[in-house]
Amino acid sequence: TNNGISNLTARMLLKGTDLRKENEIEGAIESLGGNISAFSGYNSFGLSLTFLKGDIDFALELLKDILANSNFPQDQIDRERTLILAMIKDEDDDIFKKGSYLLRKGLFGNHPYSLRNIGEEESIKSLKREGLLNFYKTYCIPNNMVISVSGDIDAESLMGKIEDAFNDMNGKDMTPIPSREVKLDKVKS
Repeated sequence: TNNGISNLTARMLLKGTDLRKENEIEGAIESLGGNISAFSGYNSFGLSLTFLKGDIDFALELLKDILANSNFPQDQIDRERTLILAMIKDEDDDIFKKGSYLLRKGLFGNHPYSLRNIGEEESIKSLKREGLLNFYKTYCIPNNMVISVSGDIDAESLMGKIEDAFNDMNGKDMTPIPSREVKLDKVKS
């Protein structure tokens, strides 16, 4: 099983590209007074960037570089794997987090929502660089992305900049993931 693959993939997006090392990505945004972080959940993973309006061109160029050229260095995968395994242990040691996890397992049974989004020890240990890169190349594609922007912007101008920044990234046909019905038959009314 690949439980936790989206979390590890998101964390790896900021670890370097073919053009920039991890410290260059962080330093570039921080030097502009901005912030960049990765996130993952039960249905998605991605990046969050905060920057000033005047830095939009650079921010889009950086975002495109990360989404198109992340290179997943093995030493960083190993480091992130160790951190995630520690996070799993911390969750297991926290009575509230453990209780929430057990509640999800009870409610959702075999549905993916019953899984931890950070993964399980066994699944995290089994994830390989090749699998992460395959996941990244499958899901970090334009027809699977949402770019959301808030602030003092001209939407029409911004749409043109986004289209220009991402125009050479190719989409792919995606096989729809079959939906599953979740019955909450354990709930008493």
